[in-house]
Amino acid sequence: MKFSDHQFLLYAFSAAALVLTRIPVIGKFFRSTNTLIHESGHALVTLLTSGNVLSIDLNSDTSGAATTQSKYWLFKILIALAGYVFSSAIAFLLFYLISKAKYTWVFYIFCLFAIINLLFWVRNAYGIFWLLIFSGILGWVYYYQIPNYMYATAVFFSAVVLFESVFSAATVCWISLNEPSNSGDASNLKDFTYIPAPLWGMFFLAQAIYFAYLTIKLFV
Repeated sequence: MKFSDHQFLLYAFSAAALVLTRIPVIGKFFRSTNTLIHESGHALVTLLTSGNVLSIDLNSDTSGAATTQSKYWLFKILIALAGYVFSSAIAFLLFYLISKAKYTWVFYIFCLFAIINLLFWVRNAYGIFWLLIFSGILGWVYYYQIPNYMYATAVFFSAVVLFESVFSAATVCWISLNEPSNSGDASNLKDFTYIPAPLWGMFFLAQAIYFAYLTIKLFV
């Protein structure tokens, strides 16, 4: 593939990800890609801190929940922090791989998350259905090994994670300012640390914007 082909597909499918994720119904399906990464972040940090992952729910409204157990206060904080930071960092990693023409690794990463969640964590009906469809799309594109299609698919789903990592962080920041007790990870962190939920909401948004900035720098 020529560089100009890469550049066109990068911009075109990043734009497609931005547009399609805003469309009712189908948009929620694509946006669940970020939910998968976000909840996996909670789960992985739980395992790294010797906790237990009981289950993960992926819901049709793009919400998710990782049910975990951890004994120690510091580890609970790290687990609560993990979701938004992990999805932002993974978005940067995916685009870093794309910038180095290692877009097949993007498929491996997405498939690894999907398979692990399907085998060990996700047990709700919609979550299982979504993971099967998502894995099927990736598997179908990978099977035919058409470089343009593989590159475009890698860019599209990576862009979904990037955009949603920012949008979801902005949403939790807004909720933390207006309904602090109902702001998910921000309110959990407030309970653990006594630092007000709005400060955690602003932190989540700031780190998401920073990782988005680093990602844009890869291509500008």
